Amino acid sequence: MARQLWFLVLCLFGLCMLAALAQDATPPSEHHAHPAIGEFKEVNGATNPELIPDDEAYKMLFVTMSLATNAADAEKAIRPKRLTKAGLDASDSQKTAQIVDQFRARYDDMVKNYNDSALALTSRGEVPDYDTFQRQLLALVKETRQKLEATLSAEGASRFRSHVQGEKRFMRMAVPTGGPQ
Repeated sequence: MARQLWFLVLCLFGLCMLAALAQDATPPSEHHAHPAIGEFKEVNGATNPELIPDDEAYKMLFVTMSLATNAADAEKAIRPKRLTKAGLDASDSQKTAQIVDQFRARYDDMVKNYNDSALALTSRGEVPDYDTFQRQLLALVKETRQKLEATLSAEGASRFRSHVQGEKRFMRMAVPTGGPQ
């Protein structure tokens, strides 16, 4: 239930970003276009988990497993269950919690900075640089993945990788199908 709630929150966040950036309303369909990011379509991990990019799956899990700086007690209480579900022992769980919390702090800052910039640009009729933002997020995800691999036990790292692959079946996302229009 909490995973579904987080996924819904992430989806709503993504949709809000797209809506804020869109200059023209797009009728609902399987394929969509956006002037800053081009064509995209929905991928359902329940039917095609292999189409969910690993870095996107890691990003979703990092956000879900991490705690925001102002996390509510309910979020703090459920985190140990999320870490246990990944098959991590106590030591690897503690290390993972620290690493994903560091990720979350940087991720939240990046999102806030991008959103602030996007609002300012769109208010002037300009298009925000979404590609650069996505590259910066990807670099953060890759850095966090490397940190986990280097920090966790060999067994813990293997279990975490397997967990990410298994969680793809619960994910849905929009993926680019082409370049900007």
